[in-house]
Amino acid sequence: MSAISHIDLCFVIDCTNSMGPFIAAAQQQTQQILTELAQQAGADVRCGVVGYRDHGHAGEVVDVLALSGGHDVVKAQLARLVARADGNPDAAEAVFAGLVAAVGLRWRESAMKVIVLVGDAPPHGCGAAEEPFPDRFAEDPTGQTLHSISAEIERNGITLYSLVMAPSVHPQYDQVTADSFGFLARSTGGVSALAGAGVGAITVLETLGRRAFGDLVVDRRVFEVITDAAALPGAAAAGPAPAPAPSQLTELATTLKLDEGEVVAAIARLQKRKLVQ
Repeated sequence: MSAISHIDLCFVIDCTNSMGPFIAAAQQQTQQILTELAQQAGADVRCGVVGYRDHGHAGEVVDVLALSGGHDVVKAQLARLVARADGNPDAAEAVFAGLVAAVGLRWRESAMKVIVLVGDAPPHGCGAAEEPFPDRFAEDPTGQTLHSISAEIERNGITLYSLVMAPSVHPQYDQVTADSFGFLARSTGGVSALAGAGVGAITVLETLGRRAFGDLVVDRRVFEVITDAAALPGAAAAGPAPAPAPSQLTELATTLKLDEGEVVAAIARLQKRKLVQ
């Protein structure tokens, strides 16, 4: 399958105690959802999983399961995640450590690269300073901020989607979580959603997945037209295809029966993947 149909997808999941119901539901249902979405979109999917907890707990801050293919890979990787207490007294978690680990995975160069961030607590250094469980760190131990980590994600051609589990066990911090997760999604071209715990959250997760896989289908249609020498003369035979001129966008949208804004968004995503210059 050609690079235009490649998706590399990494779940970055809070693995502290309160996330147990979501992890259990994900272990049961996520493989089937992704298999169906991949088949519908004609996609070649590789998946990875990063589980994060918090700085200073007894075990590793992050558990990293590399991006790999295969029909049962997500099921096998999610089965290895264990939700457990991290023993730290504040509401914030090592969200940025999880994202740093995810960005460092071996992503395929021209794949659609997607991080799905799932959690019920904010990152450190983002304003969760209220009692009774104020953030222990004014600055995150990784040295990252919302702006720096979002820039790093964008620089690596990755789009982040986020799922905020709310109301959480500490609802006074839910707005900080929603604001920070929302910023990470919007600043990298993704979307953020709210969901309750457990099975209900899987429905929202499926909706986010349909958005990402749906974008792949649109991108492939646009890519096929702009690389068709008969449709747009001058398209390169190898290497990134030239982006259509602004004057060609209306014609391209008409040909594909898409809104012109959808075409512009698809071209931007293809440029992010370095398939269009």
